[in-house]
Amino acid sequence: MPSLSVFVADTHLNSRVAMCPLSYRFRGNGEFRASKSQRALHRRWLASWDIVYQMQEQLDASLYVHIVGDAMDINVHDNIDPISRYEPDVIELGETIFRPIVERADYTFFYRGTAAHDQEHGKLTEELATLLLKEGLPVVPNEQEGYNSWGWFWGEIDGVTFDVTHHPKTTTRIRSNRASAAARQQRQVRDGYLDRGDKPPDIGVYAHGHFWADSGTTFTPRVFFLPPWVLANSYGDRLGVGGDIEPVGLLTVICDAGKYEANDMRWEFPRRRKPWVAE
Repeated sequence: MPSLSVFVADTHLNSRVAMCPLSYRFRGNGEFRASKSQRALHRRWLASWDIVYQMQEQLDASLYVHIVGDAMDINVHDNIDPISRYEPDVIELGETIFRPIVERADYTFFYRGTAAHDQEHGKLTEELATLLLKEGLPVVPNEQEGYNSWGWFWGEIDGVTFDVTHHPKTTTRIRSNRASAAARQQRQVRDGYLDRGDKPPDIGVYAHGHFWADSGTTFTPRVFFLPPWVLANSYGDRLGVGGDIEPVGLLTVICDAGKYEANDMRWEFPRRRKPWVAE
């Protein structure tokens, strides 16, 4: 029986320009309602998972879900962006979005992200993974590290080996260099495994850069950089990319007896603004 692995990253739940529930009532009082852009993100999110579940049923496959970092975001960069600064609110936002997915999966891996978003040692992700695991949901703990979440995954699924972390060894902010960044990551990961005396994995999956890239199959591992589920914020404006709306999406990998088929699922996002014209 084949398996279906799904990789999604950088949802940044709790950011005002990222994925979120359509509405959320804060502890104590007050309510947040999703913006027009966030409602559009939410529709694409639900559509993506509908397609995933259809694929799973058609293949009669086991479903492996990988949440590859920065699932939630308390944003210590500038504290302008968060919906709530109260940690239990942020965990609850994560539970609201991810619980239905974990309930449908056979195995779920949560990856710790960037300290500025996920707190030190991935505290937000670890707490969410622990909460869901204690309720008997299929969250896979990292017993070697003593965490319920993962910093680095090196494993085999149906004969296909994976290397997965939130942070890649190399990345780029130059749009035209994305494919070459994936190729650099491919070579660096390969060299690392060979230097340790290990066989390089078949596939490497990484996030953090908020863009999609595919290294191709010149070497193993074949490397993928995952698209985000967040729009440009004030930090993006400071980098000069506030007008660039990256497609959102995820990666699916069908594994069967050591062979795999990998495909991206991406959704273009409509332009937020019209150009200003002098009258």
